[in-house]
Amino acid sequence: MKKYLVIFICLFLYGCASVSAHISINRNFDKDTTFLIPKSNDPIGVAKVISKEISRRGYSVQVLEESMLEIKNTTQSKDILIDYSYTSTYDAFHYTLTKFDMKLLDRNNYEVIAAVNFSGASPKSYAGIVQGALKQLFNKAKIK
Repeated sequence: MKKYLVIFICLFLYGCASVSAHISINRNFDKDTTFLIPKSNDPIGVAKVISKEISRRGYSVQVLEESMLEIKNTTQSKDILIDYSYTSTYDAFHYTLTKFDMKLLDRNNYEVIAAVNFSGASPKSYAGIVQGALKQLFNKAKIK
């Protein structure tokens, strides 16, 4: 009986995850907007998932060779910087995330336009978690 209770508790806790999206600045994104993903420590390839999801929506995406600290400020650019971090684990089937934070930053002044946060445990792979977080962020920001 104790064995089943432990399994039930583990399965219940495994599904306790939360995603929240916040919009700081109302901004219209037209198809001329380019999303820039700076180089970062990304051993499992989250940048590729972010790039694919944003490209799927019809926007241009560039993965940069510079890190966030090396990017030069430009004047009157429509570009959006993507700053992200995560904590990952391998759960015998695939990599999954226990924490994922992403911010969309105005390249001109580094103001946060929007942010999304994921934390908790999920049976989804890291790609599924990132896709779900981006979907929620884009829906909240009314980005097509």
